[in-house]
Amino acid sequence: MLKRLLIAPMDWGIGHATRCVPIIQALERLDIEVVVASSGRAAALLKDEFPYLRHLELPAYDIRYPSRHMYWNIALQGNKILHTARKEHRQIQQWIDQYQLGGLMSDNRFGCFSAKVPSVFLTHQVNIDIPFWPLSQVVNYWNHWIIRRYQQCWIPDWPGDAALAGKLSVASSAINSVHIGPLSRFKPKQLAREWDALVLLSGPEPQRSYLEASLLEQLAAYPGKVLIVQGKPELKTWRIIDQKIHIRSHLNANELNHAVCAADLVVCRSGYSTLMDLCVLGKKALLIPTPGQTEQEYLAQRFQAKGYCAVQPQYGLDLVKGLEEARKRSGIPTKENTNEALENAIENLFLSI
Repeated sequence: MLKRLLIAPMDWGIGHATRCVPIIQALERLDIEVVVASSGRAAALLKDEFPYLRHLELPAYDIRYPSRHMYWNIALQGNKILHTARKEHRQIQQWIDQYQLGGLMSDNRFGCFSAKVPSVFLTHQVNIDIPFWPLSQVVNYWNHWIIRRYQQCWIPDWPGDAALAGKLSVASSAINSVHIGPLSRFKPKQLAREWDALVLLSGPEPQRSYLEASLLEQLAAYPGKVLIVQGKPELKTWRIIDQKIHIRSHLNANELNHAVCAADLVVCRSGYSTLMDLCVLGKKALLIPTPGQTEQEYLAQRFQAKGYCAVQPQYGLDLVKGLEEARKRSGIPTKENTNEALENAIENLFLSI
């Protein structure tokens, strides 16, 4: 029976780390010892949430989005991504023996697999959305090749028409996939309103900082009380501007759960981990996709078309108008997720050894 498993989220913002929180909790409920391996802000967040676990440092992918064009951004960093994946793969092979690991779970880290032990690739993006068809064919061929290095692909979504991620999470028969249901570290709470708007910043730099600067400029004229969470778990700072704008570098899961439930509206990226949280909590939101990140643009358009959320572009942002539109939307329909599918997946792959 498996006794120790390594979980390794990508350091692309903090969303990959946040959705690993309920997985770690499920592993602990099944008496599996967890070792965490990551880098950057993802590593800092999980150290804050689980200080008692063993934490290892993997090479940082350190993906950056200096321009609005995803293809150009990724193309310029392609060699760095491949080099990092090779380095982490070599490191993982050493750790399997050094720490007597019985299994591996990678959230979008490309090199965290091994022939020595069962391994899982966790992603909602089985199909990468790229409008240019020839490039889409090349990128998705590579994506599926990576996924098939792993014994299973776990998709944090519901199958079929209920899927939150739409076409992104539809897996082909060539991939050994298991739907484990949406993942969120949050629980719904009925709380009195404390914030007129809650701003959740996340994602790769420098776009995260660009959005923060734009929002601060427009919030100066906004009369409501606002909490901004910067998505910087490596820091512990808190400041107040004009008695109405509170800025926190980071909140742990319990603090952020409370803040979201106590907010009238949420302003955030349309990253999939954030959307899963909004679904669990049933919150209305203004979505601002990371420029050029086609996955976020697709999800934002999808949720806007369904009437769930309002959407504004980062460049050309009209915050007041966006908040007004968000209030008129229905919010993402909530659906109870008991984590039963997740625990079944863990037991079927790792505890049946």
